[in-house]
This record gives sequence, structure tokens and C-alpha cells, in this order.
Amino acid sequence: MTKRLLCMIAVALVVVLFPFVGVAEVYAYSVENNVGTVPQEVRITVETSSDVLGVNLVDGTSTFIPSSVSQTKTDSQKVWVLSTFVANPCNDEWRIYLKDNNESWADSGISFFVSINSDTSPAQTAAPVTYRWSTGPFDYAYADTKDYSDNRINSHSGPDNSYMDSGSYKTRKITGLSALYREKNGGVVWVYAEMYYQNGYKRRLYFKNNQIYYGDVPFVTFTQTPAHLTEIIVPTYGPAPDYDDFEDERYQKVTLDAGHSVSILHEDNGYFFIEFVYGGKDCRAWVPTYTVEVR
Repeated sequence: MTKRLLCMIAVALVVVLFPFVGVAEVYAYSVENNVGTVPQEVRITVETSSDVLGVNLVDGTSTFIPSSVSQTKTDSQKVWVLSTFVANPCNDEWRIYLKDNNESWADSGISFFVSINSDTSPAQTAAPVTYRWSTGPFDYAYADTKDYSDNRINSHSGPDNSYMDSGSYKTRKITGLSALYREKNGGVVWVYAEMYYQNGYKRRLYFKNNQIYYGDVPFVTFTQTPAHLTEIIVPTYGPAPDYDDFEDERYQKVTLDAGHSVSILHEDNGYFFIEFVYGGKDCRAWVPTYTVEVR
């Protein structure tokens, strides 16, 4: 047997026995609840190198699967937890995709099977429970102010002037701005953007379409699911604890009581984007999912 033939056999064995060797960005992964009966939440944990910018799931038709994603990181790696709710029977091969430093999605080479079927036992007669709100992170797009001066741009917590005023900001003090999506209300387009401010603020706010420059972002339409809070909570301006606490128009921190009526709009990173009334004003802000109960 020639040396060339021996090398070809060795390479083939490596490919068969170790299919994800060579995917340097992934250190380890685990999958929970990928076999069972609907409804079921599939949970995937992926450990990657620190330069990976995003993790997503793709089904057998090469379509991204909506997931809620949370991330923790150290100096050398990141740990991603993806949760996907399966409401209908699913027998498919899912793949893990990674976003690189060029903002491009690439197949990690890792796949697993999902086999979740209907429960035909007589005791399970209730209709499957489905999410009544959208889920998953929004992509960031370029955004910037139209000048750098003491001129201010106004913001609101929702896509209309009737929503709680969320501050007026000098453009020269805005140190970072990214657009997430657009909403149209009464013929007026509003942009939901993430803003960093000179004094350390980190907030997601609504700006009128003509107030800022921004790249292409999608239009969204939220449905509202009635719910209420189960404990006292201070909402935040984004879906993570490092965003600022939500404030009223007097710049006072807003505290909502247990039982306060809210509507769920969207879910991301273990947080609900909710709409509620405070001080006679419509408001939108973020709270942890465990503080909300659907009615």
C-alpha cells in the first residue's frame, strides 16, 4: 500500500470520526430537549473563542431559526445559550452558524437532529402553546447624527410623540449610535436605535426618521400579548443589566409594582420588551422574563 493511499485513508478517518475538528472558533457545545413531544423548548449551549460576534441556528432549508440568545464572556472565550420554542412537530437537522469579525455568517460544521413529535396520548388534548410575540436579537446597522454640536435631538420610549419623553441629547455628546429597526405610526417613521452618551448612558430609544442618518433596517410590527408583573421591578432601556434604568419625564427612575398591567411585544436575551402606562403616559421598556406572567 502506497504512502499516498495511507494518507488518504487517514484523512477520511479523521473526517468521519471528528467532523468538527478544524472549526477553531467552537470549543464545545451541548444540546438539551431536542427529542420529545410538542410543545418543547430546545436549548443549545455553545462555547466559542472571544472573536465570535454571534451564534445562530439554521434548519434543513438553510433558514435561520428564531431564538432567544444570551451571552457571557471571559478574556479568552464566550458562552452562548440559545433557546428555541418548538410548537409544531419537527424532524430536521439543525446547524450552528457563527458570525465572524467581518459580520458574515458561516457554517460551523456542527449539526444535530431535532425530533419533536405530537403527543397522541388521550391525556394531552390541549392545543400546543405558541409564542404570541416575536423573539431573538435585532441586527445592528450604522447610524449617526446629522451634526456634532450643542443642538439636541429628542427621543421617546415608543414610536409616537404621545409616548414617554426619553430625553433630549446634544449631538456632540453622542459617542455611539446604531439602528435596529423602523416602525411606522400614523404615517410617521420612527427608528429604534441604541445610543451611547458622553456621561456613560447606554439606552435604546426611538428617534424620528429625519433626526438621524442610518443604514438599512427592517420595518417591524409588534403584536401585543396582555400580561402583568409578578414582582416589583425597575425597567431598563435595553435587554441586559448594563442598560440604564428607565426614567420618567422628570428624570426619575420608574418603579413598577407587582400586578402592573403590561403588554409583551418582543423577547430577547431573557428580557421582554413591554408596553405599559406610567404617570398617564404610554411607555416601552425592558424587564426580565421571569417578572412577567401572561394572562
